[in-house]
Amino acid sequence: MSVLQRRAIAAAAILSFVLLGPVSSANAEEFEVEVPAGEFCPGFAVLGDITVKGFEKFLPGDRFSEHTVGTGVWTNAESGQTFTQRSRYALVETYDEAANDFHITINGRYLIGLLPDEAYSVAGHQTLTFDADTNTVVAYSLDGKVLADVCAVLAGEN
Repeated sequence: MSVLQRRAIAAAAILSFVLLGPVSSANAEEFEVEVPAGEFCPGFAVLGDITVKGFEKFLPGDRFSEHTVGTGVWTNAESGQTFTQRSRYALVETYDEAANDFHITINGRYLIGLLPDEAYSVAGHQTLTFDADTNTVVAYSLDGKVLADVCAVLAGEN
């Protein structure tokens, strides 16, 4: 599998983990997303209005790095309840070809969703291992804190 193929797989997988994703430009990019009910939060669709800027680069040893600054305004499509996420993080990803795993370290403040129906605003040092054979997270740790349960806020519970 080529490096570019592995990066495409990782990018698709990591999209579900880090929801204010990478860009390869120092200029801010703006975009909107609509996520169906059950894919971001249970029971309702979520709209995102995102502004993000940053850069990404390949490092020696089959490593990949990105630095991202972004703001996402997430809205419950039914109620109009909003949550604003301001993210600033650095991510380093290393691919282990023998195990077909991606080892990812993220430092900073960001929005994550490890499973469908769960999204959290967190700050700190996060590590995870993603198994590309099974498309699952096989190891996870967060040395930091959860700032908000985003789905609870959007549901009007917090």
